[in-house]
Amino acid sequence: MGNFNSTREIISVKEATERVPSAERKRLHRAYKRLCPYNTIVGVGADTFRRELLAGFPYIPRTLSDRLFAALDRQSRGTLSFDDLLCAYAIFNLGSAEEIMTILFFTYDYGKRGYLDRRDIIDASKIFSKDNAVPGECLLRTAAYEKLFEVSDTIKLPAFLVWVQMREVGNTVFVWWLIDVSKSIFENMVVAADDVSGEEVDAGTLNTTELTDINNTKDQLVLVWLRERYASLDKEHHGRVDQVAIGKVFSPPLPAKLLNIVFFFVDKDNTGLVEPGLFVTTIARLFTGTLAFQLEFLFEIFDRDEDHALSSQELTSLLRCMAEIEDEFEAQMYEAGLQSDNRRKFRLALAASALGTAKGLASRYNQHSVSELISETVKRNVPSKSGKMSLARWKEWSMQNINLFLLLKTWNPSHANDLTLKNAFHPLIDKYM
Repeated sequence: MGNFNSTREIISVKEATERVPSAERKRLHRAYKRLCPYNTIVGVGADTFRRELLAGFPYIPRTLSDRLFAALDRQSRGTLSFDDLLCAYAIFNLGSAEEIMTILFFTYDYGKRGYLDRRDIIDASKIFSKDNAVPGECLLRTAAYEKLFEVSDTIKLPAFLVWVQMREVGNTVFVWWLIDVSKSIFENMVVAADDVSGEEVDAGTLNTTELTDINNTKDQLVLVWLRERYASLDKEHHGRVDQVAIGKVFSPPLPAKLLNIVFFFVDKDNTGLVEPGLFVTTIARLFTGTLAFQLEFLFEIFDRDEDHALSSQELTSLLRCMAEIEDEFEAQMYEAGLQSDNRRKFRLALAASALGTAKGLASRYNQHSVSELISETVKRNVPSKSGKMSLARWKEWSMQNINLFLLLKTWNPSHANDLTLKNAFHPLIDKYM
């Protein structure tokens, strides 16, 4: 079994690929394309997961299906990629009982803390308590988990794996619902796609199906542009790519600093290589969807300890990166003979966040360095008691200071016009812009 790491990965994509025969991978990929024919760059959403993969398990409540979905979402993207489904398929169909029980642990560890406490177990045991179809003797009893917390107030994965083997635990719905699911979760999904022709696409690749269901003009331009960049990357490189290859394809018009941030976010194992499809998908999450969605994903990128909050250090790093990105983007525009006011707007917004909106701010903001303004902004907005900015506070604060994130708000492929890419997009720009 693979290592339990920050990506909540039980087995690697490589292990899953080696475990699942080629013919089965082809069937699974056809099924994946059927589930998301227009947005494989994003993946399978929670509603589709429940409707298609859990169709044979109507007794599973929405709360539990959402938790299982999150457990299979290895990189917490909010959607299931082909890689995610391949790993789940390898575990449910060809894996060990220990691997399946690890998924159960992840399902109940909804906060992704790496442990369960008494409240987590109690809440999980009550999920089926209101289901009259489940006999009382099949519910987890208090006595079954009281011993679990005699030594410690929390339980980690190794102890959990031992505990669920106990008869008074393993014979309850607390455990066997997932065993039931594991036997046939992919059956309907794969069988329904068996009459659809298609070739296998390795993990990390993209479906280039026409994006006919994208109505937002900016998103359509961005996604088409990303597919073009992916095609160029895939043509030159087969398999994983490094930062140099990424930079040659994407920068300009995207700032190299931004690409580096995304690269290290995707390269969870620090191998120096990433799957092209996963990298492009991650860029798509930054530049498509609602602004609130983009900002929440930016939060996720810099929440490096995955505690659902930004420490003073993490917020400082985020703001410094935003400043460097705006500087680099403006330099690119200047070299191309184009105008951009983003850098000035960013510094004004930073000064307003650091110093308040006092009269004369526009004439005073240059009196302070960017580092000073960032430091003061962090002090003013990160509570000294907790030392953390919560996600809820981030959502409010980032929208109030939107000019700190101008590149996410305003960038689209039309910025590529004199940065070597104008001709490729001229028909789209003429049509939509």
